[in-house]
Amino acid sequence: MTRSKKAKPLMTVTTRRCFGIAATARAIGCHPIHLTYIMHGKRKPNDTLRRRLARMGITCTVDGTPFGATK
Repeated sequence: MTRSKKAKPLMTVTTRRCFGIAATARAIGCHPIHLTYIMHGKRKPNDTLRRRLARMGITCTVDGTPFGATK
C-alpha cells in the first residue's frame, strides 16, 4: 500500500501587522519617504501600490481623502 502525498495549497494567505511607516513600506515594497508622501496626499500611488495598500486595509490619506482624490 502506497501513501499518497498531501496536496499543497495553491495559494497561502498570510496576514501581516505593520507598525509604522517603515514596516508598512517594507511590506508593500516601496521607500518609506515615498509612502509618507502618499499618506500625506503629496503624491498619488500607482495602481500596484494602491492595491497593496488596500490589501493591508489602507485606503485613504491621513486627512481621510481617498487615494483617487489626491493631488
